[in-house]
Amino acid sequence: MRSTLLHAVVLVLFATACSKAGDPGPAGPTGQAGPKGDTGATGPAGPAGPAGPGTWVVTAAEPAGANCAGGGTKVTGGRDANSNGTLEDAEVDASLTRYVCNGAPGQMGNEGFNGAMALSNEAVGANCATGGIRIEGGLDADRDGVLGPLEVDTRLTRYVCNGPRGENGSVVLLRTKVVNPGATVAESGTLLRNAVESINDSQRWQIKVEPGIYDLGNTGLLLKQNMALEGSGPGTTILRSASATPTVQGAPGASLRFVQVENNGNGPDSIAISNNGAAVFDVDDVVAIGSGGQSGSYGMLMTSVQGSFERVKAFGIASSPSGIARGFHCFNCTVDLLESSAEGVGGSEAYGVFAQGGTVSLRNVIARGIQAPSNWGMYVLSGTVTLASTEARAVGTVGSNTAYGIVLDRSNASIRNSVLSSTNAAGNYGLVTSNSGTEAYTAEVHHSIINGSSRTVDRAAGYTLRIANSQLSGGAVENSATPGSLTCLGAYDEVFASPGYTLCPN
Repeated sequence: MRSTLLHAVVLVLFATACSKAGDPGPAGPTGQAGPKGDTGATGPAGPAGPAGPGTWVVTAAEPAGANCAGGGTKVTGGRDANSNGTLEDAEVDASLTRYVCNGAPGQMGNEGFNGAMALSNEAVGANCATGGIRIEGGLDADRDGVLGPLEVDTRLTRYVCNGPRGENGSVVLLRTKVVNPGATVAESGTLLRNAVESINDSQRWQIKVEPGIYDLGNTGLLLKQNMALEGSGPGTTILRSASATPTVQGAPGASLRFVQVENNGNGPDSIAISNNGAAVFDVDDVVAIGSGGQSGSYGMLMTSVQGSFERVKAFGIASSPSGIARGFHCFNCTVDLLESSAEGVGGSEAYGVFAQGGTVSLRNVIARGIQAPSNWGMYVLSGTVTLASTEARAVGTVGSNTAYGIVLDRSNASIRNSVLSSTNAAGNYGLVTSNSGTEAYTAEVHHSIINGSSRTVDRAAGYTLRIANSQLSGGAVENSATPGSLTCLGAYDEVFASPGYTLCPN
């Protein structure tokens, strides 16, 4: 047993000794590579790097020289290294510099022919049904500055024809006559009259009157149909007469503008501007003064007129204690009076505006009757009136009996943003209605001022009167007449308090 164990130990020691002391054996053959593993997940993006410099191109004028014989444009480029938005000299890349040069001037061509044009009247016919102007063109071959018959190129011929007749029978403005003043005011008046009377057709004429005073003597001036008489401005062009007839009498389709018209005659009536029965008559930028009439003095006296009156100043100035003064008087008219003023002064009765029948509209107007025993800012008889931003004022003087801002006599009215005022007389009335018949009428007043120390409002029988958001200043309200009614909504007195009128309930 002991020998066997000893024998085993000896073998182990021998093997160990041999293992440490022996030379390494030859390397074995390399084994085959294993299969490729799966691709791993993408890692996170790294931080952004700094922005690189931008590339810039700059252009500049290049003078004539070695780079461009005829001058041109120099184009330089490079990178904006310091990123300041400017290509500096140190940043220019010379290899990128280019030149865009102007081309050499060409040879001067031979002188060509000048174009020419000729104008002539074209008679009524196939080319123009109402006549007109023929325009011809061509080359001025002989260079004499005139287009001769042989130089006309018919392919260039055109026609400018007159327009068709309008509703009032007029056509476009064809001709103009210019009237210059003469050596005296009387001679100037004669020249103007001759110019007007020399027109014998109904075409659209313009009479242009140069600055000066044109005295027409004892005979007024009658305009022709479709005639436009135009001065150089009120106070600059003055038409004057002492005629028993109007200084200027209108006509159908006529118009009057930029003049001052005066009538200082001492006959029965003194009328500056009138029109009787004309369908359309337009007046603007005019001053009209009628003075000295024994019976009546009128700035403007119109009958059955349609039209527009703009920026007009109309004065009727009575010289007789028994005379009547009316600034603007209209019978059966359908007119607009705009941006204007009308004043009646003195006599026994003074009216700023008197409208009888028809339909009259006033906007931005001052109407005054002053310095007479009886004064009216506005009197409306049997018509329809519309007032907007208008003042109807009556101003008495020492000894004046009555003053009325506005009287509506059997008339309908719409009044907005206006002043109806009367002062300085023994009896002062703001808004008065009158009705001698049995028909019903309506008047409405909005956002206005009504002033009268005797009566602010006086309602007649048959009237439906409505007053809204307005000031009733001065006297009481008379509302006892029947039938009819008075309604006040938002009315207040001169101290901005509720008026407390029992006959004008809010």
